[in-house]
Amino acid sequence: MPVLFLPRRKAPAALVVLCLCLAVVVAAGCGGDKPARPGPGGERRVELAGGSATAPPNWAPLNAANLALVEGGPDAALRRRDGTAILSVSRGDKPPGSIGEQQAKLLRELRPRVPDLIGLRAKEVRTEAGPARSFTVERGGPTGLARVVVVPAGDGSYVLELAITSTEGTAAREAGRIIRSFKADD
Repeated sequence: MPVLFLPRRKAPAALVVLCLCLAVVVAAGCGGDKPARPGPGGERRVELAGGSATAPPNWAPLNAANLALVEGGPDAALRRRDGTAILSVSRGDKPPGSIGEQQAKLLRELRPRVPDLIGLRAKEVRTEAGPARSFTVERGGPTGLARVVVVPAGDGSYVLELAITSTEGTAAREAGRIIRSFKADD
């Protein structure tokens, strides 16, 4: 899939806002509302806005008070305990027909919110819910990984937004496993 590019802008404000949001969530702690169901290796299935995913023990769901602090008002979120990553989940509209149409739509939506956005890389991925579309956000400057995964579900979709501030690859690998394990429970 082609990469759509935007003019390069030198505006690190979005990164600062994201880091501040993550810092507030880290300082507030996780405090999940429901106990997780442990599985092999400490992994457990966690409920996420009408869906669920398998999370390693160093990831925890956010309670309602901490979820309110996450930018974008997601329906649920998982946070890595060391504060280097957060995966938010929201219910969304039915995705457009093609991945290219969805890429263009997402680019239009992100442009005002992410001033240093350069482009999006798109690809199809598999989740327990079935095929999904993954969009890796390319930004200017030394930012962490940002990814949006759209999982079609009935007349709508689940939108999983991942933000990682660490350059170390463990958080990204763990988040990838969580995303692949996502399934709609409804």
